[in-house]
Amino acid sequence: MPEVVWNLITSEKFVLTDWVLELDGPITPQTGFSLSIKTAAIPGTAFAGHFDCQFLNVRPNEQLAFRLTSIAANPRTFHGIWALSQAGDGTNLSFTLSGFASKPLSHVPVHRILEKALERLVPQLPHLHL
Repeated sequence: MPEVVWNLITSEKFVLTDWVLELDGPITPQTGFSLSIKTAAIPGTAFAGHFDCQFLNVRPNEQLAFRLTSIAANPRTFHGIWALSQAGDGTNLSFTLSGFASKPLSHVPVHRILEKALERLVPQLPHLHL
């Protein structure tokens, strides 16, 4: 079942529906692949929503590790990992995103975006174990 989850999380439809507003080209899940993306800006911050994204480690049906670097005067870098593994008749899925500032209130908008995206992901995958 990991291949079903993999196909979903690496699909442009999923990425554009739940994570970003624009991609500068098609997604190619291969180590070293990069593209520019645009997400929603965060009101009240200097974050405009533009990132360079690079896939650091791609193992189909197992792991997608990536780096997001904001395109800004003071760039911020975030690291993400989608990890998948077989779990009986289902799939274990883990998502980690690191690189946030130490001020918890600045994380609230990002947490909302991530929670909403994950809430929409779960119903699409009946054999998913989070």
